[in-house]
Amino acid sequence: MTNADKIRNMTNEELTAIILCPYDTAGDPIDIMPCVKDGNIQEFVVPEDCKACIMKWLERNVEE
Repeated sequence: MTNADKIRNMTNEELTAIILCPYDTAGDPIDIMPCVKDGNIQEFVVPEDCKACIMKWLERNVEE
């Protein structure tokens, strides 16, 4: 089993512990980090909020 295989077999709960923020814009022309939860820039976010936000993102349909 490769590391990629292991990742493909992870549950959403397991992925929230390792995936980076899907809203990370560091390096983009408009840097809105550290957090844009609910469209609002936030300076301080507790880990539980980050995990909940990542879980919500994982469960959304793909935007193409």
